[in-house]
Amino acid sequence: MKRTAAYIILMSFLLATATFNIHAEAAGGYTKAEVDDVEVANAANFAMKAKQDLIRKDDKDANVSLVEILEASRQVVAGVNYKMKVKVNVNDRDRIAEIVVWKKLDGSYELSSWNYKMESK
Repeated sequence: MKRTAAYIILMSFLLATATFNIHAEAAGGYTKAEVDDVEVANAANFAMKAKQDLIRKDDKDANVSLVEILEASRQVVAGVNYKMKVKVNVNDRDRIAEIVVWKKLDGSYELSSWNYKMESK
């Protein structure tokens, strides 16, 4: 009888721990995302349009296009943050940028940050 009770307590503890770990990963820190994930691509494409719209305020002929998504991760918040390292072409010049796009609960997007990486020689 004591063995059965100990077994039940142990299994309950393990189940509770596993459930906590799943929820801890779902909300909070960034987790790796696949670069070919549709949601990642949608966020990246939104960022290209948003950045182009910003640049065109100063240069109406500016062009920004996505060359490649190099790295991606996601963070569950009130919606989802997509953090990406991307290769972009800006006015016929390839550059590396780190961007964050927030997909809100209503499904709309917002470009939270866009930072170019220093080019190494």
